Parts: sequence; C-alpha cells; structure tokens
Amino acid sequence: MAAAGIVVGAGALMWGMSIPATRSLLDRVLPKPGQGPDEKQRRHGAFQIEVRAETTGAARYRTTVAADHDPGYDGTAVMLGESALALATDSALGPPGVSTPMVALGATLPQRLRDRGFTVVTERAT
Repeated sequence: MAAAGIVVGAGALMWGMSIPATRSLLDRVLPKPGQGPDEKQRRHGAFQIEVRAETTGAARYRTTVAADHDPGYDGTAVMLGESALALATDSALGPPGVSTPMVALGATLPQRLRDRGFTVVTERAT
C-alpha cells in the first residue's frame, strides 16, 4: 500500500509540474532550491531501510541498509561515490546488461559501504 501511495503521489507531482497553471501553484508551496536541511540537520541525519523479497522458490530474504548519514545528501553522496569507485577500480563485477546495483556490483558495493560506516545485512527470513 505504501509503495502504491508513493507511486501515485510522485505521478501526481510530475503531472502537476507539467501544467503551467499548477506548476506556478506548486512553486509557491514546494521548497526552493537551497532550502534543504542545514549542515547541523544533515550531521545528525540517519536512515534505515528494510527490503523484503521472496524468490520464485518461496525463499524469503530481508536486507537492511542503514547509516548515520543524512539520506538525501551525505548518504546518497557516499553511495554514489562508492558505486563509481567500484565500477572504475574493481574487476570481475556482476553480469553485463540491465541489473540492480547490488547485483551488478556483487559483494563489492556492500563491503565498500560497510567500510564507510554503513550497515548492510542480508539474512534469510523465516
């Protein structure tokens, strides 16, 4: 339900920004560029996400990714930087073609993130 709500909300926002009349209204109520969290708020930011998955064979897994970084700024910068470094410097990465970052970068990205203070744990759920 939450994912569906996010999809609907994001779609409505994109639709609203594509129409000049609603764009001007949204521009008045949405934050302006540079109005994000200040340095103190970012320094005290943190996040934790949990992803649950089920394979076609009915095995269930739970992955938790967490860090004491602001998710919108510092945490994203670390994840992007470490992904780029993994692509540029690490050999024998995942299969070619379209894939998710964790599959494409294999165990390389999770370990790089752990080295930067992130928690990345995958476990089989019961």
